[in-house]
Amino acid sequence: MEYAQVDRPALLIYGDHDWSRANERESDRRAIPGAQLRINQGLLVYIMVDSVAATVDVIAAQGGTLVQPIGADAPEITARFRDPAGNLIGLYQEPGH
Repeated sequence: MEYAQVDRPALLIYGDHDWSRANERESDRRAIPGAQLRINQGLLVYIMVDSVAATVDVIAAQGGTLVQPIGADAPEITARFRDPAGNLIGLYQEPGH
């Protein structure tokens, strides 16, 4: 794959039972300058919201637990939380909103 057009920091996230091979994942990481690679257990779904900060407050009030604070994926506006059942879910806010 060609990644020359990627001009922002990238975090490549794969599941622990992903279809790709380890050498393919590493090849992708090397092809994107400054990219990081992370392997997660299970599926990680992101939900687009108007405000990550406001949504985090609602999640905490409903029994969810913040596991990755806002700013960890900067410049992207994201956060991750566990719901009361233990599922890991990501939040994403479109930049400029």
